[in-house]
Amino acid sequence: MKRFKITMAIAAVVAMWAGAYEIESGGLHYEIDAENGTAVLVSHIVDGINRYNGEVVVPEAVYCDGRNYEVTAVGEGAFAGSAVTLVQLPGSVRQIGKGAFAGARELQGLTLPMGLERLSERALAGTALTAVVLPEGLTTVGGEAFAGCAALHTLLLPSTLDSIGPGALDGCYNLFEIYAAGNVAPRFAGSDDVNAVDVIVAPGAVTAFEDDETWGGDSDRFVVWAAEEDSWYDIHVGELGDGSSVSRLVAETEEPSPFGLHGVSLAGDVAFRVLDKWGETVAVTAAPRYYLPQGEIAETYTIVPTVMMSDLEPVAYTVPAAPVVTGVSDEMYPAAEPQVVVHDGTVYINNLPHEGWVRVFDAYGRQYYERPAAQVTNIGNLPENRVYIVMVGNHATKIAL
Repeated sequence: MKRFKITMAIAAVVAMWAGAYEIESGGLHYEIDAENGTAVLVSHIVDGINRYNGEVVVPEAVYCDGRNYEVTAVGEGAFAGSAVTLVQLPGSVRQIGKGAFAGARELQGLTLPMGLERLSERALAGTALTAVVLPEGLTTVGGEAFAGCAALHTLLLPSTLDSIGPGALDGCYNLFEIYAAGNVAPRFAGSDDVNAVDVIVAPGAVTAFEDDETWGGDSDRFVVWAAEEDSWYDIHVGELGDGSSVSRLVAETEEPSPFGLHGVSLAGDVAFRVLDKWGETVAVTAAPRYYLPQGEIAETYTIVPTVMMSDLEPVAYTVPAAPVVTGVSDEMYPAAEPQVVVHDGTVYINNLPHEGWVRVFDAYGRQYYERPAAQVTNIGNLPENRVYIVMVGNHATKIAL
């Protein structure tokens, strides 16, 4: 399979006002709240066109001026009208603004964050999504959220969903199945364009949906069915082919990093829950691909096909370790390689060059430190009980604090 190199760069500040910053990092633009240590992903408009494109994996945090900022929101219209084809949002995101993806006509895959509580008005309107799973914890779908999604055929709703805004499914002419995990039918004013959509619910929720005026009142629009445990689903989990690529990760620099992303192919008429080694759900998605972090050791994840109210046979999937770059430039280090040692929680570097940069990353590729080598004496105040990679130019050393 093709592996994806990920490299770090100082985020470039492109605007500043009243204590807030707009920065660019990895081809994505953010508004930074310095007081709260948070970042909001915003659009990238050039000549009236939103320039985002291809597959986008949004990081949990962005690095700027010696500090990590947690990405907590996708701003209003952030990807609107862009040429993105797949977007993966991290669990740190709690809000998605109005029309965030509206008119992104090439968007075919989307992973929403686990902490999302509300899908705003027209958030996904006019996209090319074919299947979408809304995560547990989400309570509200705004009006016209999926309006004009003519390719949408499968929608999976969480048990926590309370209400769906008017016209949310307008223009979804090819929608033929909705999986609803809740025991109570969510309030929904309805959409005029849906026709004979199968609504599959838990056996104990059939009466609640059939008695609801919208879900059970018009069989020409919705037909309620009880989920069957022995239903057959076509699924596939595997590595991505060599022709795959992620167009926008983190900005390229001349210096390599030992970390990247590992792509997993997900295919079938169900959603997929991704569990980490501790059994915690890190994502639920109906996108055709999902990207997992690739660190210095192999990590095993559990991928569970699901229809929200019941799970299918889980698949154990191991992400291989990323190769750690240890090469040393003769030009930069003519005398001796840098030696990185740890004593009493402080990192010391011997044979430190006068040129280049010193950077520190954790096992997931998050940057904790960056300084010109000529300004470094030692490195302190790193969070303890973690594994780090210290990059001195192109020379990488793994340490534990």
